[in-house]
Amino acid sequence: MNARERRIYWNRERNKAARYIAKYRTKFFNALQSDARRFLNAYEESPQAARRFTNDLLTSPQITNTLTQIVREVGVPYARQNFNELRTQKGLGSSLEWIQEIMQYLGLNFYDKGVFRIVQTSRELFVAALNKAVEQGWGYYDMARYIETTLTGINRNRAELIARTEVGRAIHSGSFVGARKSPFAKQKQWIAAKDNRTRGNPVSGQKDKADHWHLDGQVVDFEAKFIDSRSGSELEHPHDPEGKAVDVIRCRCTFAITNKRDEQGRLVRRQLTAFT
Repeated sequence: MNARERRIYWNRERNKAARYIAKYRTKFFNALQSDARRFLNAYEESPQAARRFTNDLLTSPQITNTLTQIVREVGVPYARQNFNELRTQKGLGSSLEWIQEIMQYLGLNFYDKGVFRIVQTSRELFVAALNKAVEQGWGYYDMARYIETTLTGINRNRAELIARTEVGRAIHSGSFVGARKSPFAKQKQWIAAKDNRTRGNPVSGQKDKADHWHLDGQVVDFEAKFIDSRSGSELEHPHDPEGKAVDVIRCRCTFAITNKRDEQGRLVRRQLTAFT
């Protein structure tokens, strides 16, 4: 794709992602608020109970369920689409099979960079609240006011960031997994937003630790990786689950996967890997 075609593609994908982000921003906010209410309930019992709650907070059922739902509702459709966008072959696999494939691809990163990272930030916020409570001699209503006036605002901003990151991860991981299972050989192209917010942009991005500006338009075989010349990162795609935070957090890039063709314009087939 040329620059104009990439811009059109990026805008179309951004609009599709925005609908998912709006939905999951609310879900993540509700999940974060649920954990905050659990913390406040423990504090109502005693500051010591709140401390125990914080120390024991290793996971969050609502966060885990929301992340799993994103894989099912966002990742699976993109996997199916990129498995065979020509739709000439049946047997795309059940939703459960695709979920298993995507979860296997994400591996421990689903928890390490998803659930645990989100919960760890919540724990840090709760610890800071407890320390402030001790310093200022807060009672229950003081803590409740802090949760409502301060932590709620923080959680609202966090929910936006989490939704953008996790929806992007599901879209691109689903696309990658689907294409990897396809019967056709493929190639992929990196597509950046190409604006002042893009990492490495000429106007304000010279201090960025990554450079997605110059990744824009890079085409590689599907089996190869994109290389960020500034960070040195080798990425399967935007929001690569193995990617560093400097390449992933707040990234708005996308990528396009296309079938490869021979000199006669015919699709190049490769051996299809069965679901495992």
